[in-house]
Amino acid sequence: MLSVVQALSQAGPPEGFGDDDGGRVFNPRRNRTEHMTDSLSLGGLLYGRENLSAARLTEEAIWLFGQQAIEDFTRQTTYPAPHSAAFRDGGLYIIADSEPYAQQIVVDAGPHGVGRCGHGHADALSVRLTIDGQRWLVDSGSGVYISADPADRNTFRVTAAHNTMRVDGIDQSVPGDPFSWTTIPTTRVENWSSGKTFSYFAGSHDGYARLADPVTHCRYVVQINGGPALVRDVALGQSKHDLEVLWHFGPGVDVREAGKNILVASQSQGEGAALSMIVPDDTEWKMEITRSLISPSYGKFQPTPLVRVHAGLHLPAEIATLLRPHSAATRQNGNLVSMRQVAVQVYELVDGNTNHGFCFALDKRPWNFGPWFSDTEFLYCRVEAEKLVHLIMVGGTYVAWQGQELLKAPGPSSFFEWRKQDGVLHAEPDQFSVSALFQKLTGEALTAPTPNSSSTYAEKR
Repeated sequence: MLSVVQALSQAGPPEGFGDDDGGRVFNPRRNRTEHMTDSLSLGGLLYGRENLSAARLTEEAIWLFGQQAIEDFTRQTTYPAPHSAAFRDGGLYIIADSEPYAQQIVVDAGPHGVGRCGHGHADALSVRLTIDGQRWLVDSGSGVYISADPADRNTFRVTAAHNTMRVDGIDQSVPGDPFSWTTIPTTRVENWSSGKTFSYFAGSHDGYARLADPVTHCRYVVQINGGPALVRDVALGQSKHDLEVLWHFGPGVDVREAGKNILVASQSQGEGAALSMIVPDDTEWKMEITRSLISPSYGKFQPTPLVRVHAGLHLPAEIATLLRPHSAATRQNGNLVSMRQVAVQVYELVDGNTNHGFCFALDKRPWNFGPWFSDTEFLYCRVEAEKLVHLIMVGGTYVAWQGQELLKAPGPSSFFEWRKQDGVLHAEPDQFSVSALFQKLTGEALTAPTPNSSSTYAEKR
């Protein structure tokens, strides 16, 4: 059993004192620091909630609760698989998966702040990523509050310090004094859907509406459980603009080129997880690796890799970034292709005999691409050896193949999902009909969800 003195030495001083940055906490399971919050551990101890598995032993907990804190956290041995969740009031959306490693993407779609938004950052629609308990894509932190040079305060709260899109080299918000902003963007969440095999987020903000040619930034984040994640950034406007999407990596992460528009990030020790970052190789967008600073705690600075994806384009324009965690010992192949039709934008990841298709409707009209016909907002399909093995639709009422109906709902739906490997068949609402053609394409005898059934899941035995 750790003594109080031993526990304090391992927990270390609290970090992240300031805006938009978490605390440095001692993790008794992994014996390393993680980007978490201190208040969760205090609340768990105060209210006797030992099942708050995300909480970790912190210095504050030891000072306030002493040996009780050490004993409670030592007993904690269960760490459930991460799951997606929406915290709508705060504007945080957690997109989680457990394969091939436990991972979480956090999307910030909350308000800029209240009043003059003194502690806010120009980070609308920014994302962060943790894999296997380590920080991979990070918020840059706070730097300092007061300095002789105002730039020292602004450097870490402007748009360039966050994993989001920047337009014409300026910020979504205009900083005022060290604790105020002179313009405040409005962020809107257009859709949030989370099933058993995927999570889908769609949002936008108007931080660049003040430009002579107003620009709206839309961001879509899709996680296919057990597969890749795709971040789609769209800039809506009418003129030419300089666009850039920024990706700040965490401490201890190295980034290298692995092909045209393909980067691989790995931990400095070269073991465990790695992350492939891919953008389409047939676009005008360019990827470059540079360096930037993050502030892991107040007044502390650390150089880390920065990936900048940029282009000067006439709007509307867009770019997709595919994120694919994998073992550092495994080489990931595959090319991301961008294809556009009148009413749909498609991104396809081609990897050997496996194709992942991501179809985004461009407006409310029905669309078709190749053999696919639908009125869905988003459609995902995975084909292996010319067999459909995974299908997801978000919104809409139908999906057809070569003009023949596959799926049909009597009215607007939230989503439909089917996956061959574990027989998941799930829809909300559950009033979908599945055609004989769908069964033929999938090679499966499927049971469609039925109205008023006791469960919307049908597990194939």
